[in-house]
Order: sequence, then structure tokens, then C-alpha cells
Amino acid sequence: MPHCVLWCPATWEFAFTALELVAHVHEGRSELAAELRAWERVLGTTEEARIGQRIRYEDPAPVSDEPAAVANIADYRDL
Repeated sequence: MPHCVLWCPATWEFAFTALELVAHVHEGRSELAAELRAWERVLGTTEEARIGQRIRYEDPAPVSDEPAAVANIADYRDL
């Protein structure tokens, strides 16, 4: 999830706590499933959650093989 690079330490702590919730649900505590879905929505871990938070992943702009146009500083020395 590329948006994780924006997370602060508190958000990571929230994610690790959510991981414990996931473990409980996978151990069979199905009464926690609704709570898990709410936590997933907050973290944006599902596609539906990312749509709700308007998180979009876009392909990066293609890199050109052409060199960038750079002004020659010598042209500006005697202004």
C-alpha cells in the first residue's frame, strides 16, 4: 500500500494493534469481524476503504529520454 509512506508512528501502532485483531478473528472469534472491518476501513487496507477515503494509485509519469532544457548560467553573468 503506497499510502503507508505517509503514516506517522501512531498510525503504525494502530496498524499493529489491528494485526492482533486479525489474529483473533482468524482464531475463530467471529464476533470481532465487524470491528476488524471498521479498522480496515480506517487504515484503507481494502479497495472499498480506499475509494471511501479517495485514495487513488496512479501510474507515474513516463520518463523521457530527452535531456531536460537547462539554461546556461554564463548567459546571465553580465546582466
